[in-house]
Amino acid sequence: MPIDVDIPLIDRHCHGLVPRNLTRREFKKLIFESFVDAPPGTSHFDAPFGLAIRAHCAPLLDLEPFPDPDACIERRARLGVAEVNKRFVKAGTHGLLLIDTGFRADDFLTPDGVTSLTGVPSREVLRIEAAAERGGRSDVSAGHGGLI
Repeated sequence: MPIDVDIPLIDRHCHGLVPRNLTRREFKKLIFESFVDAPPGTSHFDAPFGLAIRAHCAPLLDLEPFPDPDACIERRARLGVAEVNKRFVKAGTHGLLLIDTGFRADDFLTPDGVTSLTGVPSREVLRIEAAAERGGRSDVSAGHGGLI
């Protein structure tokens, strides 16, 4: 049952919105934040997070809880990615989204793109790992640079 909240919430760590319709395979990989398929004979849709999506997100798509995964994918495609993204963000009663852009950033809308689509203010969260990786690939040294 959804929680009735009267104040806007801040999501302090989320990922951007996917700006296109997804195939079933792409959607499954995002459920598990993985680049690999589930083991043969299993499905990410049947893992705990996949079941939660089917239970709680399906009604936002005008589907009964626990629909067949293909029904979810087909319904998302019929509604269109912009409508789906708006419904999900609106259901969260968000006042601010702090978006982690360090994971598969090319696959997601930027914080400005999320704000433009949904009307919810969005800001970038800097992942220290991503900053360290960029620094490691640059000519920057690990020295203090005279700051101490």
